[in-house]
Amino acid sequence: MSLYAEVDESMIFTAECNGQGAFFPEGQLRRLARHRRFAEFLGLNAPRALINFVHDEAPRVFLAIWSTFEDPRVSDLLPIMERLQQCRFTDDMLPFDITDYKSKCRVRGTAKQCYHPEPLDAFHDTVWNERKLKNFCTEQWGFVAPVFKKGEAKRRLPAGFRLPFLRFEDGGRGAFADVFKAKLHVDHQKGFGFELPPGDRVVPVAVKKFRNDPEAKVNARNAWEEEATTVDKLGSISHKHLIQRMAAFSRGQEYYIMFEWADGGNLEQLWLSEPTAKDHKLTGDRIITVLEQLYGLTDALCTLHGTNTRTSTGLIQQAGARARTLAPPARAGIPAIEVDGLDASESPPVTENWRHGDLKPQNILKVGNSTWLGTLKIADLGLAKRHQLFTHLRDNPTNTKFTTQHYEAPEVIISSNVPRSRRYDIWSMGCIIFEFVVWLLYGRDTLLAFYKESDRFKDHSLETLYFVANRRGGTARVGDVFSHWMKHILDNDPECNKANPTVLGDLLRLVKTRLLVVDLPGPGRTQGRCDSSKLREELGNIRENARRSLEKRTSYILADPIRARTLPPRPFGNNRETPRSGNTHLLPNEGLPLEHRPVPPRSRAPSPAPLLNPRLNDVWEFVEDNAFAGQVFDRHLQLEGNHAGSSSVTAERASILCNRCQRLDFWVVGFAIRDTLSALEANGHICELCRLLHDSWRRLGTTESVEFRRVGSVLAIRGSEAPALSICRTNLNGIHLPVPDSGGLSNPPKDIQIGFPKLPDIGGPTHVEILRQWLQDCDKNHPRCCSDNNPGSYPARTPTRLIDVGPKGWETVRLLETGSSRQVEDPSKPIGFEYIALSHPWGDRALHQHFCTTRDNIHDHMSRISDDSLPATFKDAIRVTRELNVRYLWIDSLCIVQGEDGDFEDEAQHMETVFSSALCVIAANSATGTSDGFLKRRPDRTVVVIARPSESPFYIRETIDDFQRDVVEGALSKRGWVLQERALARRTIYFTSRQVYWECGEGIRCETLTRMKNSQAAFLGDARFPNVATGSSKGGQIRLYESLYTRYSRLQFSDIRDRPIAIAGLEQRLVRAFDTEGGYGVFERYFGRGLLWRRDPDDLQTALEKIDFAPTHRQQQQQQQQRPLRSFRVPSWSWMAYKGSITFMDLPFDAVLWETDDIRSPWYLPPRNGSGRSWLSTSSDGGQAELFGVARDFVELDRDDGRIVYDGGERPRDVALKCVVVGRRKSEVAAESYVLVVAPMPHGEAGAAYER
Repeated sequence: MSLYAEVDESMIFTAECNGQGAFFPEGQLRRLARHRRFAEFLGLNAPRALINFVHDEAPRVFLAIWSTFEDPRVSDLLPIMERLQQCRFTDDMLPFDITDYKSKCRVRGTAKQCYHPEPLDAFHDTVWNERKLKNFCTEQWGFVAPVFKKGEAKRRLPAGFRLPFLRFEDGGRGAFADVFKAKLHVDHQKGFGFELPPGDRVVPVAVKKFRNDPEAKVNARNAWEEEATTVDKLGSISHKHLIQRMAAFSRGQEYYIMFEWADGGNLEQLWLSEPTAKDHKLTGDRIITVLEQLYGLTDALCTLHGTNTRTSTGLIQQAGARARTLAPPARAGIPAIEVDGLDASESPPVTENWRHGDLKPQNILKVGNSTWLGTLKIADLGLAKRHQLFTHLRDNPTNTKFTTQHYEAPEVIISSNVPRSRRYDIWSMGCIIFEFVVWLLYGRDTLLAFYKESDRFKDHSLETLYFVANRRGGTARVGDVFSHWMKHILDNDPECNKANPTVLGDLLRLVKTRLLVVDLPGPGRTQGRCDSSKLREELGNIRENARRSLEKRTSYILADPIRARTLPPRPFGNNRETPRSGNTHLLPNEGLPLEHRPVPPRSRAPSPAPLLNPRLNDVWEFVEDNAFAGQVFDRHLQLEGNHAGSSSVTAERASILCNRCQRLDFWVVGFAIRDTLSALEANGHICELCRLLHDSWRRLGTTESVEFRRVGSVLAIRGSEAPALSICRTNLNGIHLPVPDSGGLSNPPKDIQIGFPKLPDIGGPTHVEILRQWLQDCDKNHPRCCSDNNPGSYPARTPTRLIDVGPKGWETVRLLETGSSRQVEDPSKPIGFEYIALSHPWGDRALHQHFCTTRDNIHDHMSRISDDSLPATFKDAIRVTRELNVRYLWIDSLCIVQGEDGDFEDEAQHMETVFSSALCVIAANSATGTSDGFLKRRPDRTVVVIARPSESPFYIRETIDDFQRDVVEGALSKRGWVLQERALARRTIYFTSRQVYWECGEGIRCETLTRMKNSQAAFLGDARFPNVATGSSKGGQIRLYESLYTRYSRLQFSDIRDRPIAIAGLEQRLVRAFDTEGGYGVFERYFGRGLLWRRDPDDLQTALEKIDFAPTHRQQQQQQQQRPLRSFRVPSWSWMAYKGSITFMDLPFDAVLWETDDIRSPWYLPPRNGSGRSWLSTSSDGGQAELFGVARDFVELDRDDGRIVYDGGERPRDVALKCVVVGRRKSEVAAESYVLVVAPMPHGEAGAAYER
């Protein structure tokens, strides 16, 4: 067989997550070398030195050459290999990068100058034409598949590498990564000690692939780097009960970590695997097995908590959701730099410790089948670094998206600003042990009933099954639910209430007295929650007692094997009489395991009902709004001339339902639907509700098990609490559809939202009436949303120009200069220009008509503009303005003279009043540009009509009430100008692709007639922005502007030079609200913090780019002609001077001494005059932009370089760097400085001027 055929036959195709390819197994390569096969193919005349070179140093190169030239003749092959030998091109030079090679080969006249490594000279030969080079680059990948070795540090592989996995199976989707079960070729792992059956050539492994998540601000590369670093550091820990890390590697822009595969699933899956309680049996063997595993897990936790590395503090410094390495006292990511002229001292290193931080049954995996329980191992050890700011995020719930609250310790709430100790893990272990015992005693159904108790909680952020917290008072106590269950078991269960101790009784008492204890040990407290070594000691004692019990045959292990009459705990607060709403309803089995389970009776939760949507930045409240909705619905019926019958927004028939769905009692307290996805799919062919549930779960759910809960007027997905389906009713009291009697079901509650099952036609009478009703209701009932005068009064400042749209029926508009229309009798009185402003995208000029006013056509526009000549978005805005009976409209491209000879610079200074003075703003969210329009047909959605005898029907429909997705995260909101437009507007109507929204200072209203509130959205929706800032604490104001500027820095501009202008009006508001001076994104009151911004580490863009504000050639000509000129300065210390996203250093409050001598703000000399003028109005007339400070030398720049964040991504070369001290950390341990790194300005006077 030829070598070409032999190699081709041995190649194995990969089965990667992405892409295809084949690789040559490492074992085959060793076999060829072992049998000296290469000598055969090199021929008898091949020099011995060449044969040795190929066998010992270049077998992969040889195979790649052979494949490149497709089974070449020996006479052709020998000179190529001899040249490679001569140049020392070995396997170490692979992979070969043709792009880099070509970039470093340069022809100068007739000579070639090369800058690549010398071995690449082998490719200068004429045999290596462009095609052969490319072929070699392709073929080489088949022979360089990586071999993963135990203890190896993380590897970075080029994008072309083929991974030696033969199969991938979906193993689950996590918050920031996907996990796959993969089969790794046995030749491509070394040192892990896998024992495989004879003939088996694959090793099962778990592969975790990281992904970017812009919504959660997670960058795959950064997340991988931090987790890989953590697992590398933990790689020295070897324990039977810790999941073994195998490798961390990247391939191009793909990032992976590989672990041993847990073939038995996780502990939660084990607990829920027993189908019924009757199949559950408590035996002594089971108790002993569980005890041994708990001891092993605790021993592993001790190992984890006691890792011996070095750090400068004994605390877990950053309170994170997962474990993390110990850090110095400075906050993570903040440079603590030693500079010339400041004292510094080294603190003595102490032992570093780790904690897991996310212990839960899902992170305890079952490996092997040596016993029914296998070996339990702790997993998910690598997420420490990523969650190092969890304390801060928990204090600011906006970003708390992915947490496991059920197993969190109370200090996560009551001590969120205090570094967490390792005893955080002990609380989680207490929860796990308690649930393990409950499961052992009573089985799956009782454990599920315990979990179900959480449905009673009104605020899940302050209450779990195990504790109740008071955030304001900073206190917590053990929860009533847990105490009730613990007391019942210890008092009533024969396995735990005997006079003589038992294993399970001792475990529960250990949980009660030493694990689930709120207080941590400290000064004056001898008791408290124990540490892992004490827990191991206590479990060791129980294990020793169990061993003696086996020897002496006592009842310590199992007191009473007969448990037929043993009853589990009743739900907390449940009385002896069990009313109808307190039962667990299991519907008749017809092949579809559907159930709805109410919680014990209590008063119905009042609206609003909070839903924790993982896609939203904060808690959204769905508020009952039936008074307003009923009024709108009545107007709809009047417009249709229908007062009782069906309507265009309702359905004409009841939906077809299966027997079970007909009998669902949606209004019972705690109603829930549980099922499996496959069962819903099977029944969906005959039942419209089952089909809707199936489709909704497929879209939003993540598991095969399905559970929806009714919360107010929505059906929410259990766990994520995401609203999947909405429920509404109408006030069409005359509709009764013929349906079978469903027997004894309760009536719909009055607080179910009145709404439109189907949206009205856009632009139709009902649709327009909704807009009018929103405006009228706000004018009448929301005084703080109106102007400073009475509702309906005209603005104090009118824009320079407006568009006169005329009344309904007009087919032309005209541009009006408002200054020429003042009343002669009282020039100081504003004329009656009530107007609407349009917020819209211009779009790509190649696709959209950019209809503008210029110096050339302004007089034509003031005379007449035909509606037909306008682009679709403008025509739609004019139509809406006329329908709302408003005479005037403001559109930027028409009301501001465009072009370099226009008046943009003058008008930009008045943007604050343009939007705040408008009657309302129309936002064209669904338009992609000016020619697209926004009055477009919306997609239909599925509606299920449920009709009951003698009742009006109610409707279950796909939820489209998602302001976060449709508006906040929509394309229009990614435009830089829109942030200011939204913040400054008093009221806004958003036309999105799915429905229309109304936003004012009282919240969000939807076209479906749903009403929503959200504290984060309310900040920008505040009609008197930033009213919230005036009443906020100092820390609240800081977080407010930091989050605002961070968000703004990520937005897009068609002209990046607008970046400092498009927020100027908003900045003026903040300056006045903070009662300070400021500009350029910095406030004098918070001057030091404002200077310590940095490039965003989560941004895929690695460097910030300076914006060129220099005048264009045309503008320079204007300047010579003394015409208006865009001319302003933005200093280098302002983030406004750069393109790219930024964030602020997470500096601790009241822990920094701000420098007042080394650095002074531009506003330190003039007295504060309260003018509130922004930099935009001062920069072109001599406004201040300079900082004055002391530029110091670094003591050891090379040492400190890793702690400095450079705007350009890396340290600039050939520049003399200095630093200006902005602040110093309050610390008795060491002097740590927060600094700006500066360098002399080019072309500046020596030592006179520096730039950031």
